[in-house]
Amino acid sequence: MLPVGNGQLPSEAVFAPAEDAADEDAGYLLTVVSDLNSDGSRLLVLDASDLSLPPVATVLLPRRVPAMIHGSWIADAAN
Repeated sequence: MLPVGNGQLPSEAVFAPAEDAADEDAGYLLTVVSDLNSDGSRLLVLDASDLSLPPVATVLLPRRVPAMIHGSWIADAAN
């Protein structure tokens, strides 16, 4: 369960694979949670293989990131 409460708006999660991952879900989900109560935001780093665990890390951001920010995918190298 995502650890958010009243007035908390999580953004679209972005998947970051773990280094040398063998399983497709070995990695992390990164999501920014906007806090409308305090006008702040935090980045949550979640274990993608078990979302019932508490966040691996929480990074407090210096200002609120507006809701509806979307992730993007960029290839490692040009093909």
